[in-house]
Amino acid sequence: MKKTYIIIGGGTAVLLLLAIWAYLLIYGTPKPVENFFTDFSFSGGTTDESIVPFIPVIPDSQVDVASTPLRQLTVKPVIGFKEVPSTTGGESVMLYAEAGTGHVFSINLVTGMEVRLSNITIPNAQQASFNTDGTMAAIRSGYGSQNTIELLKLLGENNSTQETLVPKMVDFEFNSGNRVLYTEYSSSGMLGREYDTETGTSRTLFTVPFQNVSVAWSTNTSTPYYVYPKPSARLTGFLYRIVNGVIVREQASGEGLTALANDTFYIHTVTTSQGPISYATNRVTGQIKKLFILAQPDKCVFSSTDDAVVYCGFENKNLTYEFPDNWYKGLVSFSDTLWKFDVTKGEATKLIDTLKETGRELDVIGMEIGTENKVLYFINKNDNTLWMYEI
Repeated sequence: MKKTYIIIGGGTAVLLLLAIWAYLLIYGTPKPVENFFTDFSFSGGTTDESIVPFIPVIPDSQVDVASTPLRQLTVKPVIGFKEVPSTTGGESVMLYAEAGTGHVFSINLVTGMEVRLSNITIPNAQQASFNTDGTMAAIRSGYGSQNTIELLKLLGENNSTQETLVPKMVDFEFNSGNRVLYTEYSSSGMLGREYDTETGTSRTLFTVPFQNVSVAWSTNTSTPYYVYPKPSARLTGFLYRIVNGVIVREQASGEGLTALANDTFYIHTVTTSQGPISYATNRVTGQIKKLFILAQPDKCVFSSTDDAVVYCGFENKNLTYEFPDNWYKGLVSFSDTLWKFDVTKGEATKLIDTLKETGRELDVIGMEIGTENKVLYFINKNDNTLWMYEI
C-alpha cells in the first residue's frame, strides 16, 4: 500500500475524532438510543402535555375484569388459599401460597394491596393448606415418598417460623381448628390420622385396606369422612362413609368415581359409555337424583348456608370414556361457566360465562366459598392463578 493512502486515511480519522470532540463539547452527550427513537416531537424534544394520548378500544372479548364481579386475584401460580378475617378488623383478606417457593402472601380484598407474610422459601412447594384464622400454613415440599410437610407459623409481615412435620403425609388438610387431617401409608393399607399442631401428637381416625385412596375430608363434627379409590375411568370405585372409625359402604359406585359431601347430601360422578354422569344423594332419605349437568367434585363447592345448593364450574362438551384420567393428565381442558344448583328442587341458575366475560379459558378447580357465602374462589387449572366471583 502506498504511503500516500496511509497518510490520507490517518488524517481522515484524526479529523473525524476532532469533529466528535467538538460536538460533545458544544451539545453534550447524546440521548440513549431508546429516547432518540421514541422522541417524535419538534422544538428540541419537548412534548405538549395538553395532547390526549391515543387509547385503543378493547374488544368485547377482552373485558377489564377489575370492573366485573369476576376478577383475577394473582398472576403467580397458587397451590393453596384461604379467606380469613383481617387481623386489624374490617374486611377479610385472602392468603395464598405460591407454587415452587412456598412464599405466603396476603391480599386485601378491598384495596388489592398484597403483602408477603413468610420470610421462608420452601423449595419445590406443590400443595398448601391454611388453618381457619390464617396463622398457620402446612406446605408440601417435593413429590412421592421423598416429600416433607413444612408447618409455617405466620407472625406478621415477613415474619414466620418453620417446623418440619414428622409424619409422612400423603394427603392433608386443616380441620376447622388447628389440627391437620392427613393420610399415611401402612403395611395393610392407608391410615386416616389427625395431627395436633399444639402438642405435636397424632391419633388414628380410620383405617382402609387399600392405599390408592382419595378422601373427602370433613372439617366439622357433623359431616362424616368419605373415602374412595383414586379415580380412574378403568377402575370401578366404591364410596365409603366413615363415622367414629367405622366404615360403611354407600350406594354410590362406578368407574372413575369421585365425590363431594356436606351434612345432608353427597354428590358423586362416574364415567359410563355415554360419558360422565353426576348424582346427588340425600343422606337422610336415601333418595338419589341424576343431575342434568356434570358436577365434578373437583370443580364444585356446597353453599355454607343451604345444604341443597352447590356451585360448580361446568362446560357442556362431549367427553370420552377416558374422563377423568385425560383431564387430570392435562390432555383435556374446560372453558367453564359458573352455575348454581339446587339439588332438591332440580333447579339450575347460570351465573357467568367466564370465556365471554374475560376472553380467556378458565378451567375451574379447588373451588371454595367465602366466609359470608358471598364470594366464590377458585384456581384456573390452565395457569394455576387465583380468581374470585361475587355471587
